[in-house]
Amino acid sequence: MPSPDTRQPAPTPHTTIPRGGSPYPPRANARVPRPALSGRRIGGRCRSLSSRARRSLPAKGGPAEGSRRGFFPPVLLALALLLAGCTSEPGGESPTLLPEARGPFRRVTPVTRYAPGTLHEYINGQAPYVVSFGMQGLATADYAKADEPVTTVDVYDMGSPENAFALFRSNADLEGSPVDVGTEGAGAGGRVEFWQDRYYVVVSNPLAADPAIVRDVAARLAADLPAPGPMPAYLGWLPADGRVAKSEQYLPEAYLGYEPLARAVTARFDAGQGETPAAVTLFACRYDSADAAAAALAEFKKQVAAQSTIAPLDADSLKAIQAGAEAPGAGAPGATGGLPASASGDAEAPGAGTPGSASASSTGDAASQVDGFIADKFVMGQLVIFRSGTFLAGILPYSGSPASRDLLARLAKHVKAL
Repeated sequence: MPSPDTRQPAPTPHTTIPRGGSPYPPRANARVPRPALSGRRIGGRCRSLSSRARRSLPAKGGPAEGSRRGFFPPVLLALALLLAGCTSEPGGESPTLLPEARGPFRRVTPVTRYAPGTLHEYINGQAPYVVSFGMQGLATADYAKADEPVTTVDVYDMGSPENAFALFRSNADLEGSPVDVGTEGAGAGGRVEFWQDRYYVVVSNPLAADPAIVRDVAARLAADLPAPGPMPAYLGWLPADGRVAKSEQYLPEAYLGYEPLARAVTARFDAGQGETPAAVTLFACRYDSADAAAAALAEFKKQVAAQSTIAPLDADSLKAIQAGAEAPGAGAPGATGGLPASASGDAEAPGAGTPGSASASSTGDAASQVDGFIADKFVMGQLVIFRSGTFLAGILPYSGSPASRDLLARLAKHVKAL
């Protein structure tokens, strides 16, 4: 996914977005979606404290060496209090997902559970990002086989398959290191992550002598989950033709770091005709109404204008959008369904035919009828964005070449039909 504009320092990924006043916070407070949650095992703060505490506790049957009998060292008391904060109330995940034994692997720690409000105790700093995808709960435990180092299993209940897919795709290197586990899986070395049904699962053991141990644990857990279902319907918001396989993502908020761009489905496309392969990103953001989409576009334009040069749609981009919007037939049947539970609003919001839609197929001057603009030198290049009914859609970077104009026309045709 494109990174934020390098001319401006990237905002802190997990800054709390202020509430009240304008429906959109200042640009500097926007949360930037990241392609990965740090590239290593999520969390570990409470777990590392736990392991240190276990090593520091006095031997069974007597006080620690050098301490007075019956005296509980203050440092251990502090550690005990910290550890108490790492356990949330029971509930959420089904206990059968983390049983006492799974094949030759035995659970060596109690199951610890976290709710959205306590997740920061386990992945401090990354919790708001995970919660933004609709996370309902987390259950985690350690497993071991014989004398092997422990393998940590984190099971995130995301509430729906759509949310599980979205978090997995935002975090996993699916194209570079796919793993045949779950609906989709990825991993390398001592880490495997996958999604299946409403669950996003991370299995990790960085000290494993054989990474196959981690994959074995992941496969056994996947076998206990509900059977894999279809891919999320919201992927139909973008054309299928020319889409780079497994490049799709769903970002519930702040696409490209801008709060007005919410519920964004993105994918890379092969521009062809001499262009850099798979270098072009198409995106579509869906809103509850045409008015909401228009307001989001206006706010986005205002924020971009403060940092970049913007201009009305030029003749070539207008022609491409017109050609797509006026073309007969487009879209994927049912593509308007499947909105993740984490995205607010009605999943069956009105489509492109909503009164007030400023589509290029309307009568009158084309420039006045197409609601959109061009941002120069935006992130990775020129950005073209336009509105079609309840959608904001665009292409990045837009070179103005015949290939990029064709992609823009296909995008306009597709979202017009949704």
